[in-house]
Amino acid sequence: MLPELQKKLYEDFPSLYREKDKSIQESCMPWGFQCSAGWEPLIRKLSEMLKRIEELTGHQAVASQVKEKFGTLTFSHYIIPPGDKVDDLVCGIIDACVSNAEYRSAVTCEVCGEYGHLRNDNHWLTTLCTKHYEEYRARRHPPLD
Repeated sequence: MLPELQKKLYEDFPSLYREKDKSIQESCMPWGFQCSAGWEPLIRKLSEMLKRIEELTGHQAVASQVKEKFGTLTFSHYIIPPGDKVDDLVCGIIDACVSNAEYRSAVTCEVCGEYGHLRNDNHWLTTLCTKHYEEYRARRHPPLD
């Protein structure tokens, strides 16, 4: 992801991305967002939802890794409940929000954020719009002259 987009997500959602300054032995967040800029709106919307849930319930979602895996978004997280009271319903809602963003990434171009398809190119999965898929194919499979 572009450094300026990553920085803005860190600034706007400090509790969600609190592990960004940990060592790589403790968390994968120090590696940053391991995906392209097209998914930033999905990640931002998810982050806004998780922040609102935290404000309403006290349950804090904490991202431990955000990356592309098998062509779709993977948002690894854990939940810190307020005190010792874990509300399974709230945890389920948080998990559903994360699952929804991951699901939507399969139809969102990772490069530009437009409508895309999950594509299989020689066992390499990627979600791209037609334009970016054609560019990707041209780089990976140049024409033989």
